[in-house]
Amino acid sequence: MALSLPDAAITAIDLSSASLAYAIRMARQYAVSNIEFVQMDLRNVKGLGIEFDFVQSSGVLHHLEDPAEGWERLVEVLRPRGLMRIGLYSELARQRIATAQIRARESRLSMRAFRQELLRERDNPESGELLLFPEFYSASGCRDLLFHVQERRYRLPQIRDFLARHNLAFLGFLLRDPAVFQQFEASFPRAAATDLDAWDAFENIHPQTFRHLYCFYSQKSD
Repeated sequence: MALSLPDAAITAIDLSSASLAYAIRMARQYAVSNIEFVQMDLRNVKGLGIEFDFVQSSGVLHHLEDPAEGWERLVEVLRPRGLMRIGLYSELARQRIATAQIRARESRLSMRAFRQELLRERDNPESGELLLFPEFYSASGCRDLLFHVQERRYRLPQIRDFLARHNLAFLGFLLRDPAVFQQFEASFPRAAATDLDAWDAFENIHPQTFRHLYCFYSQKSD
């Protein structure tokens, strides 16, 4: 983002000092100077005393004990008419992952041993589906996929209700496969692309649509 928007003033926050150290090192490598890095819990973001035109959080909120609380804190620092890009896990799309997470905990195997066990079961549909995730093939990715200590998952009606309560207009999804939009339009020709009820019905028919994330834009009202 900093490279594509060199005139933007960007504030990047993270709870992890190690992650921030890596980000600072990469910013120096790419000669990026328009980012301020801050170590903090996102639930304290209001303490920065800044309002933002754009807020992005992906892969973070669903690992909080109370994702709605963290999301609310981000909404509070978003300016009127500001844009927000959020990424959350889908309850439907991650059913087999959730089952595998329980199995991993109960097995008491190391991550390496559990991953080898799943590889041996690649012909089993439940295990084979997990092998489709790129995260499975790296230590950090597999830890996040199957061994994270805390994960919350959402259904689209929950997201719809949160947006309505906080005066956020849903603007649309970001999807890796553009053909999904064509499939949605064919299935619900009278529905707008921003109709979350229609998308909920679509996801019930095609539960792997948001296998990676619900990733979407919203806009705060005046």
